[in-house]
Amino acid sequence: METILKDAEKTEFVPVIILEGMSVFETERLLTDLRNLNIRSVNAIANKVILEGKCSFCASRKRKQDKYMADISKRFSEFEIVTMPLFPYEIKGIDRLTEFAEVMYGK
Repeated sequence: METILKDAEKTEFVPVIILEGMSVFETERLLTDLRNLNIRSVNAIANKVILEGKCSFCASRKRKQDKYMADISKRFSEFEIVTMPLFPYEIKGIDRLTEFAEVMYGK
C-alpha cells in the first residue's frame, strides 16, 4: 500500500476543504504529513462555497468564507484549488453525482 501511495504516477491525495477555521487547520496539518510521507498532493477542493448571499445570514457566511478562501489561496499557493458551490440538497445518487461532476469539470 505504501508503494502505491508514494507512486506519483498512480496516486494523488486531493484534500477537500470546508471554508472554516478548523478545516483549514486540519488540511494544513494533513498536507504537512503527506509531504513528510512523500505522498503527492497538488490539487484541492474548496467545498460547500456560498456563491452569493441574498439574505443577511448567507451574506455573512459568504464574507467569512471569502476570508478563508483568501487565506487558503495564500497558504496553499502551490495547489490548484477547485471551488465547488454549496448545493441546496445532498449530493446522493447518480443524477446528483453527475451534476456535481458537471459543475466540477465545467461540462
